[in-house]
Amino acid sequence: MNYFAHGVAFLDRPYLMAGTAVPDWLMVADRRLRIRPRQVEAWLKQARTKDSRRPEPSRDVFTELVQGIGQHLADDRRFHANPAFLELSYRLSRDVAELLDGPHPFAPPSGTLPEKAVDPAGRTAVGWEALGRAAIGKETGGWGYLGMTASDRATGGRETDGIGAAGREGMGMGADLPSDAPGGYAAFVGHLLLEVLLDAALIEENPIRLEQYYQRLDQVDVQLVQEAVNRMTPRQTLRLAPMIAEFRRLRVLWDYLEDRKLLDRLNQVMRRVRLPELPEAFSDLLPKARQAVASRKQQLLEGIPSRMDSMGQAQSADVGPIRLPRGIDNAQRPGIDGPTRP
Repeated sequence: MNYFAHGVAFLDRPYLMAGTAVPDWLMVADRRLRIRPRQVEAWLKQARTKDSRRPEPSRDVFTELVQGIGQHLADDRRFHANPAFLELSYRLSRDVAELLDGPHPFAPPSGTLPEKAVDPAGRTAVGWEALGRAAIGKETGGWGYLGMTASDRATGGRETDGIGAAGREGMGMGADLPSDAPGGYAAFVGHLLLEVLLDAALIEENPIRLEQYYQRLDQVDVQLVQEAVNRMTPRQTLRLAPMIAEFRRLRVLWDYLEDRKLLDRLNQVMRRVRLPELPEAFSDLLPKARQAVASRKQQLLEGIPSRMDSMGQAQSADVGPIRLPRGIDNAQRPGIDGPTRP
């Protein structure tokens, strides 16, 4: 999932909404710093213990941020195990491969992936963790992020953008895809495209919500977000706050609605991860891909929070402990309790 899909349910709670973006922001600002489920669980357990001693539960911004981070992790686990995601990602990857129609349309150019990312038969591995390590390497700062121009380098040398970490750890798509599934380059692009176009479909459904998203984000103290992260993790960062400020300024999520701008953003990703840029003809694929993703957005978001209760709260982030499964053994199991998309 990408930024808007993660955060749109929490427009009335700016810090919880911001928390849903923190894992992706960190992948841009400081990729060596990761927040793990056990850290989220420990913080929330401590917060619940304190609340049990109060007449009324508190809603401090730090706890809101951590709840948002936990929501992100739980939602990603569910989303990447969703059969609709696996099927549609596969279809888009095949479409990309057919469009490119090179001598090896399912794989990146020779030399892009090391031997450990290729199976004994010579086919490029579909597994996303292997592809991520190989195609991106240690110097590029994480998975595909829609980068900015040189003038946007004020964030510690990291590019920030409007795409989250497409292909984060733990996705393990390979085992669920057909044996002829595209690998490498086409699979990377197909996955990336699905997550971006899902955001686009949600934005197009009600563009006012994206404006509200940015308005709420403007209310967030970026230094508090950085402080919350530094409280949770043993390693400290000074890169997160300036990166969030730049993310707010650029408002690149609007670019998802226009094919030309979206292609430019995607090619910023390709340059960043040192893969060949997508050709102009790739724009021809986008209208069909948009329709395919939009037509299945409810299935793709099954189990993901989508609405507030009468008090403006997303119950799924507040009722009981957030459940952060360490592995999905049932594609229908929700990652979090509470109301879900109809």
